[in-house]
Amino acid sequence: MITRRRFFVETSATALTLLLAGAARSASKMRRVGFLVPNPGIAERRLVALSAGLKALGYVEKNNLVIETRWPGGRERNLRDIAQELIDADVEVIVIHGGTAILQTLHALATQKLSIPIVMATCAGAPRSEGGSSTLVTGLLDAPDPVPKQIEILRAFVPGISRLAALSNPAFPGHPAFEHSVRAAIQNSEISVLPFQAQGLNEIDVVFQEILKARAQAVVVAVDPVVKGAGEKIARLALQHHLPTMFADGDHVRNGGLASYGENLERTYRRAAIYIDRLLKGDKASALPVERITKLDFTVNQRTADKLGIRIPTAILARADKVWR
Repeated sequence: MITRRRFFVETSATALTLLLAGAARSASKMRRVGFLVPNPGIAERRLVALSAGLKALGYVEKNNLVIETRWPGGRERNLRDIAQELIDADVEVIVIHGGTAILQTLHALATQKLSIPIVMATCAGAPRSEGGSSTLVTGLLDAPDPVPKQIEILRAFVPGISRLAALSNPAFPGHPAFEHSVRAAIQNSEISVLPFQAQGLNEIDVVFQEILKARAQAVVVAVDPVVKGAGEKIARLALQHHLPTMFADGDHVRNGGLASYGENLERTYRRAAIYIDRLLKGDKASALPVERITKLDFTVNQRTADKLGIRIPTAILARADKVWR
């Protein structure tokens, strides 16, 4: 015979078991995040940064998280097809670097009347869909132009510099803005800008010989997926030929470049991960304010400076966020 008390205890225990089982299932639910980057040369490090940012919030790959990563190999005509692959993979959020890719993804979503939210990581300006500003997009906007500060630092490192090489990729949308920024930064000075262009890693050796023939005294390198992918090679060639270099990515300074001033990738993607977490928990993209990156990092390689015979002013060295010694 089952007493009322026994019935209550057994029923409560069963209910608790079901509740805990449901909670466990909920906690272990596999979340699917899409990640669209413009070029395979920059994909790996960004993916590592994104995965680390999500892990800090409890999302672990192969446990409760799948990151579907796609890139179009630099061919923007394929961006919409790549975006469609992510949509077909049933992702819940899409993380995208670059305005063109965001617009193509928005178009693919609109065609199918879908509402998958998009996190910008990063973009020059808030993209606008055909109907205006999209309510599906939130995330991070690019920081202010780093070039003026990069030139200021180079001038402090190389007093009296008169010939500055500016290396960029003419196929990259940001190419005209980069060259304009460099020219604006050296206005009313004794410096001549020597523009050089490369569209792939295989062109770097030839371009570097041209830089040397032009008797450049330093090189500033654009933020660009192709040129960025060749950063280690550029740093090595520059050091070999006794040329100071300025990058936007601190990783190239670790690999032998003289200095960098630009975005901290890990910090950016930690912030992007917070947006993803909020969206996965049910917040609407339209309810999450778009933020602009304001903090840029200054990195110096003291070993490279010593090899180049450059004495870095103490006041400037004190401002560095990272010094490789």
